[in-house]
Parts: sequence; structure tokens; C-alpha cells
Amino acid sequence: MPFAVTISPELSVRRSSAAVEFYKAAFGAVEIYRVENDAGQVVSQLSVDGAEFWVSEEAPANGNLSPEAAGGGTVRMLLQVDDPAAAVDRAVAAGAGLRRPVSEEHGWRLGEIIDPYGHHWEIGRPLGPWPPAPGDRLAGHVLAAVETVLVVDWPSRDVPETLVRGGFGVVVRGGPGPQDWSVWELEGDMVVTRPLAVRSIAVDVVYSFRPLGELPGIIETARALGARAVWTQSGLRDGGGERDPEGCWLADEDLTAARQMVEAAGLVHVHQPYIGAAVRRLRPDRFTPGG
Repeated sequence: MPFAVTISPELSVRRSSAAVEFYKAAFGAVEIYRVENDAGQVVSQLSVDGAEFWVSEEAPANGNLSPEAAGGGTVRMLLQVDDPAAAVDRAVAAGAGLRRPVSEEHGWRLGEIIDPYGHHWEIGRPLGPWPPAPGDRLAGHVLAAVETVLVVDWPSRDVPETLVRGGFGVVVRGGPGPQDWSVWELEGDMVVTRPLAVRSIAVDVVYSFRPLGELPGIIETARALGARAVWTQSGLRDGGGERDPEGCWLADEDLTAARQMVEAAGLVHVHQPYIGAAVRRLRPDRFTPGG
């Protein structure tokens, strides 16, 4: 049987024996190996639900400096757990300092603490499959910076309603006339609409479910409203022409042409995944009971 290759960080600290007790209290770590000298200094192997790391007393003569000796750390630890908020609260209760409360960013639910020995720990979990596919990475990056979306047509009401429930400002252009613009928003638990009399609005993304022949006009609208990206959706499942309200398939030549048009205007082009799925992955707490 081949030997399993692993990488395990080893944290240099002052007061190593006390540090081990801190990690037990803060993270529920279990000590699986320990060597201790007459001065009470230890080398300890710890496991947090199978994720292993080591703790040892600093040894400046050997170049092993603790953050206290070095004036700061050079690495950050990343602890992935099911409930980041509860894990951060437990670490703070055990004596850690809170550097950043848990929030959602870049496809993660993440917070940060500094332990009493100077090491920084990010505690979190990805909000969806990780690493995301290339298209998902671009979509997540774009949505993370968005406040308001202009929706130009849609394959189903799920598009504007999911955007609204995801916490985005949503403006809908449902037709060519000035009376066809509206604002969608939450009223209690209901998504409601109201006419938009003035179209001098600022948006961050224009989502379009229109034929690619209309893309030049969509791009012109996006630039006029200050958008940074155009998100197109075909509504096709595959090259066979089968319709799908979440479908994003485009022939290679059509995708290349669309991307070139959008990027020539200085904008970012997104065409997958389905925008509703991307919103639910980015902000899952808004789509769970009590979220």
C-alpha cells in the first residue's frame, strides 16, 4: 500500500503546554501525541475531527520563532467547520481575540480570530462546491460586488424573485416602452412590484434573456446605467435546442461573439451558471427557514 502524503502545520508558540490546553478548549482538539521536557515545554500533535496540526515550544536558536518573538505571524490557519459562527464564538470564549466576525464573502462563510499565542485562524466553510468551476468563480466574483440588477426579460419569475430574496435591488425592464420598467422588492415575505417612473438609475449588472441579436442594445443600456457586467442566458439545455428555464448553453461561436462584444465595451460577460443558482450558492442563509 503506498504511503499517504500529508502536510501538517506545526505552530511555534511560547508557553506550549498552555497553548495545547487552549486549542483543546477553543476547537475541541484531541491530543494524539505528546513529548514533554523537564521545563514543561511540549511537542504535541493535535486533531480536530481528523484535521491534524502540531504545537511546539519556540526555539529561537534553531530559527523557530513564535509570533510573539517575530512580531507577528507569517501564515494564517484555515479551519473548515460546519458552523463557523459557533466555532468562532467558542474560540473567543476560550480566550481568542475576534479579528473579523463571520460574514459571507467570495463564496465562503468566514470569520477570523487571533489566538493568545499570536496565530491567526480563519474559520469558515465554502458556500457551495469547492473549488468552483471556472464559470462559477467568475459569477461569484461578479455577484459579490453587486447591489442592483437590471433584469431584461426572463425564462421564469424565479430570476427576479430569487434576486430579490437574495438581497439584491432588482429593476425589471419587461418591454420596450417607458411603462414597462418596474422595481421588484420584498414586502414582508412577498415579492411585490411597483412601477418605475424614472429610469435614471444606477445598476451593477444587466441580466438579459433576449436573443443575441439584441445584445448590442443591451450593452448600450448597461453602459448608460453604469453597469460593470452583462449576464446573458440562452434558456437552452444543449445543442439539441431543448428549452430549459435554467439552461445556459451557447454554441462556441455564439459564446465567443457575445463575449467579444461585451468585453469590447469594457464590461464583463457572464453566461453561466444560471443566475438563480448562483445567488442561492452565494447567499444560502436567505433561502433557509429563518434566513
